[in-house]
Amino acid sequence: MAREGEVVMALDVGTSKVCAVAGRLRRGRVEVIGFGTQSSEGMRKGQLVDMEAMASCIEAAVDEAELVAGCETSRAFLGISSTHVHSRHAQGISRIDGEAVTRADLQRAVEAAARPGPAAGHVLLHALPLNCSLDEQTGLRDPVGLAGRRLEVDVHLIEAAAAPVLHLARACERAGVRVESVVLDLLATGRNVIEPDEAEEGVALLDLGGSTSDLGIWWNGRLVHASMLSIGGDHVTRDIGVGLRVGAQVAERLKERSGCAMTDLVDTSELIVLPSSREGRPQHGSRKFLAAIIEPRMEELFKMLEAEIRRSGCGKVVQSAVLTGGTASMQGVAPLARRCLGIPVRAGMPSGITGLVEVVRQPRYGAAVGLLHHALTCSEPNAFLRLDRDTPVRRFSRGMQALVKRLF
Repeated sequence: MAREGEVVMALDVGTSKVCAVAGRLRRGRVEVIGFGTQSSEGMRKGQLVDMEAMASCIEAAVDEAELVAGCETSRAFLGISSTHVHSRHAQGISRIDGEAVTRADLQRAVEAAARPGPAAGHVLLHALPLNCSLDEQTGLRDPVGLAGRRLEVDVHLIEAAAAPVLHLARACERAGVRVESVVLDLLATGRNVIEPDEAEEGVALLDLGGSTSDLGIWWNGRLVHASMLSIGGDHVTRDIGVGLRVGAQVAERLKERSGCAMTDLVDTSELIVLPSSREGRPQHGSRKFLAAIIEPRMEELFKMLEAEIRRSGCGKVVQSAVLTGGTASMQGVAPLARRCLGIPVRAGMPSGITGLVEVVRQPRYGAAVGLLHHALTCSEPNAFLRLDRDTPVRRFSRGMQALVKRLF
């Protein structure tokens, strides 16, 4: 947990945008004091393809946030999507030497579950305790303070390919930003936009990104599944470009300003403004036709979501869904999701914050604000992957540097 008044920067680096949010704890509450966003360059389908271009975007977003905040930040927390992430479940055991279970006993069991460690070329992002058993007692949430001799903990291990994480961290360093810790966007977003009762009953969080979308499932108050769907808002933009014969920038603008995911919600008389003709005369098109382009792609997305929920084995526990990301703000997205999934669906808004609330309280900024909230309020924002320690990423980085020197 950050100290009262200490300013922290949260960085959400995606395919479509780079978002930087500066904040601090003020009287125990998260206060957003700075905000900056830039169109993302150097990223394609969740993969960093141009480090210099990405570093420039990160630097511009951070500079904007610091300008608004009126101060510089010394700590930055980097959020990553699920593109290069996979999760698995493991069990750890700890012998209890004292009269009751201590926090150290629980930590030993979690660390035992994480051994022998991730596969080669991967790093451990998070190890999340799910259920605990103490001797014959099962289904325990927090066994600390209870008497027993043998503690077993089911743990959700979230791992990431080391190279993409390292590349993003290096891009941040080139932008003059020192990354202290790397956090899964889904985890941070969920803690900020999902209500406690939703997490208990079973909820799916879908973060609609540019080229991909991230899926997280919470049950019994815990994140039990994390994965990625290979479809996002950019697919809708491309469909609009082809259907209306306009460029990518015009298609994106039409999606954001006039898009609707259900044709039933649009009147036939509604018009949209299209690029001028060669003669310079303004042109108009049918907004209902625009919706007819968008709806099939969004239906495909939600069908993929439904299939992934079934594949995860969590189909019976998911009682509702929450949508975040820029595309979640489009008219008709939540009603279409409800129709496709057959469960209650709502758009997730950042909550529990003060300061620049009106600026950032939108689904598109759920990840960045959630990451800031996570960094400021968690006693240990990331117990495993911290870039200011001798972590696997640091060792991987040194190994890569040595290899480059040998080759060149």
